[in-house]
Order: sequence, then C-alpha cells, then structure tokens
Amino acid sequence: MFFFSKKQKISRFKFTAGFTLVELLVTITIFVMLTGVVLFSQTKFNGTVMLTNLTYDTALTIRQAQTFGVNIKEYDAGGASAVFVPYGVHFEMTNPNSLNTSFILYADTLYNSSDKNPHGFAGDPSLCPDKDPNGCVTRYVIKKGNFISKITYTTDGTTFRDLTVGDKIDLVFVRPDPDAKIIFTPLSGSQITGIKEADVTLGSPDGGIRQVVVKSTGLISVTPR
Repeated sequence: MFFFSKKQKISRFKFTAGFTLVELLVTITIFVMLTGVVLFSQTKFNGTVMLTNLTYDTALTIRQAQTFGVNIKEYDAGGASAVFVPYGVHFEMTNPNSLNTSFILYADTLYNSSDKNPHGFAGDPSLCPDKDPNGCVTRYVIKKGNFISKITYTTDGTTFRDLTVGDKIDLVFVRPDPDAKIIFTPLSGSQITGIKEADVTLGSPDGGIRQVVVKSTGLISVTPR
C-alpha cells in the first residue's frame, strides 16, 4: 500500500493555467475577421445571383415577346374585340444616374397590317402593370437595388450610340418573321429604324454588370461584362 504526503496530495489537484487576456483578444480578433470575410463573400455572392437572375428575366421577357408576336397571341384590349398584333419590349431612360428600374412587355396596338410597320409602345407606363387599351401587358419592376445602367444601339454593327434621358427603344416582333424590329425614339426627333443591335446593360449596387444583347436577326443572348 502506498501513502502520499499532504504536499503530494495537493500537487495532484493543481489546475493548468487558461488563456491570458492577450491570447483571448487575439482569438476574438481572428474570429471577427473570419466572420467578416464570410459575410462579405456571402453578400457579394447573393448580389451576383440576383443580378444574374435579373439578366435572364430580361432576356426571357424579350423572348416571350418574340413568341407572342410570331405565334399570334390574341390581345384583348380591355373589353374591345381581340386583335392579333405584334408584341415587343419597351425600354426607356427615364432617370439619370442609373436609376432606371423597369421595362414593359406590350402589344403594338398601333400596328397597321397594310404597311406591316411596328410603331412601338403607345401606352402610358404609369398605367402598368394593369392591361390598358394602349397595349400594356405587364411591367417588370427591377428590385433589390439593381438597375438598367445603360442602353446602346448600332445601325452599322460597329458604332454604338448610348441612350440618354428621355430616349426610348422598342424591340418588336411581327409575325411571321422571328427577326427583331428595333426602333429607337429620341427625346426630340423622329424614330430611327434599321438598327442592327441593341444592348441592355444591367448593374448592381456592388458594381456587377451583365448585358442582354438583341440582334435584328432575332438572336437574344446574355453576356457578362
């Protein structure tokens, strides 16, 4: 049988020292830094996903107009007899400083089947998203801080021109041709047709940029920038 002295018994129950104050502060600092990096990365990722979704929603809305126009979707003008007209998407630079946050899917009620020339959106954007006799089908409102940052067009395939405040552009599809009729309407002046390509640039608060490109051949594509 073994016996321990009183001194030996006490030494067996000594506790190991814990963190010092400096070590604790260093640990907390590292934890806070790592948490900040994770939250920043997550926020940036969410912003990228939302901008990507907006870009594809824009492209799909244009594709929907193309489908409606080519497949002769009837347009019921609020109690009037249903008519078969072209469909299009209307973009308007209404605000400076990249604050444009909506676009409109519409029926071209001014279309004249005799000359087969689309005229663009004739309705009042403030009446959307309710359907009205002037052609508004729906209004897509951009949220989460995203916006239309720029719209450009080209008539020769190489020289691009930017829309300024008050300018409008319509992407119209007339049966049976799947090609896009791109109509530019400046704030002052007459409409310009024969446009080869229109580019809609979408932006996010964190500086992300995506672009929807519509060619007169009817090709609709999404490209990062």
